[in-house]
Amino acid sequence: MSYQILDGKKLADKILSGCRHKIKQENIKVNLAVILVGDNPVSKQYIKIKKQRCEEMGINLDLITFVEDISEGELIKKIYELNNSKTTGIMVQLPLPNGLNTNKIINTILVEKDVDGLTAAAMEKLENGDESIVCCTPKGIIRLLEQNNIDLNHKKIVIVGHGNLVGKPLSLMLKNRKLKFTICDEKTKNLKSKTKKADILISATGVPHLIKSDYIKKGVIIVDAGTAKLNNKILGDVDFDDVKNKTSFITPVPGGVGPITIAMLIENIVDMGSKKI
Repeated sequence: MSYQILDGKKLADKILSGCRHKIKQENIKVNLAVILVGDNPVSKQYIKIKKQRCEEMGINLDLITFVEDISEGELIKKIYELNNSKTTGIMVQLPLPNGLNTNKIINTILVEKDVDGLTAAAMEKLENGDESIVCCTPKGIIRLLEQNNIDLNHKKIVIVGHGNLVGKPLSLMLKNRKLKFTICDEKTKNLKSKTKKADILISATGVPHLIKSDYIKKGVIIVDAGTAKLNNKILGDVDFDDVKNKTSFITPVPGGVGPITIAMLIENIVDMGSKKI
């Protein structure tokens, strides 16, 4: 069976072009503060691309780095400083090292500066149907599917992973659209039996090559939102070469969800700085 690539880079370029036009038309001036703790290679790679995209758009990205063993108090103090500064948006690059309370740290960010849409206040707004600033990866996944004319109605959607970055906000976005879906996580028994029923399978666990061809049915649409580094290579949750010929649409890693996530971040920061917001 022939499959089609869901090209995140192509769509990202289109979105960034729209953002560039909006910045010029409205003379928007924005700056983004990004906090990186530790030395996670995947995080560093994503920040490198974010910085490059911001520079291309004329957006100032201020990268603030901390060593892995920074105290929670020091990190929170820095976020308070940024809350009280002229910084347009603040994001903490996840995952944080073990020993740091991610929820506590993220929720220190003021909701009006939460460019990632990850604070409890932002999630509450999302739950109430307000999608003005939404978590970047799920926002990008929905946009990618919609822009490729993939109808989500009457489809069995299965999400593997229910983390705060992807699974949880994505489930809220699907609820807002009155779509039916199943969530699987590490407690799910016999994962394969659930994923094999999916018309649309979205995986975001960070477990390299978790999804093999025997986990899916023919014609499935796969969105791979998981990333991990193994043997110096960035891998997704899905074993692309093993599953591709059973799919109708599939995102590659890299080049699928990653570029569109960064485009959504740019779109969020531009919207936050827009005169209309």
